Amino acid sequence: MTDSTAPDPTAPGDIARGTNGQGLATRSVHAGERRDPEGAIHTPLYAHSTFAFDSTADLLDVVEGRKPGNLYTRYGLNPTIRALEDKLADLEGGRQAPAFSSGMAAEAATFLAHARTGEHIVCLGDVYGGTFELLGANLPQLGITTTFLRADEATRLGQVLTERTRIVLPAMASRG
Repeated sequence: MTDSTAPDPTAPGDIARGTNGQGLATRSVHAGERRDPEGAIHTPLYAHSTFAFDSTADLLDVVEGRKPGNLYTRYGLNPTIRALEDKLADLEGGRQAPAFSSGMAAEAATFLAHARTGEHIVCLGDVYGGTFELLGANLPQLGITTTFLRADEATRLGQVLTERTRIVLPAMASRG
C-alpha cells in the first residue's frame, strides 16, 4: 500500500500527511505504536486492569504524575489504550483523543467537562434513550438543566439559549 501525494502538508486541517512527513496510510498503521519490550512489532493487547511496580516509590511517581507509566486501565493508564488514543490524535490532527468504553461514557465525560451546577444544555432532535435519561434525570441531580427541542422546533433555538447555556447537542435520529 502506498500513500498518495497530498496537498500542502502545513495547511490547517490537512491530515493527509503528518508533521513527520508520513502519509495517512503509514500513520494509520504505525502512529501511536510503542516498541514492545518483548519484541512484538505492534502494541500488544494488554487486557489487565492493574500493573505492577518494583517499589512503592515507583508507584507513587506514576500516581502523582512525576513519571509516565501503566497504572489502572479505568484511568486510561494502559499501553493499549494509550496507543489507540495516540493513533487517533495523530490521524485527526489533534493533541489528544480520549478513548471511552462506550458512547454513554464519552457523552457523560463531555457534559461534565463543559457544564457545571447552574448551567444549561440544549438538546435539539431525537436522542438515544440513555442520553435522554442522562440529560433529563441524572444531570439535573447535579444542577445541570436541559431544554429538549424536537428537530422540527429548531427555529426556537435562539429563544431557549441563555447566558448559562454551555452545550448545544444537535442529535441525530436515535435507533429504536
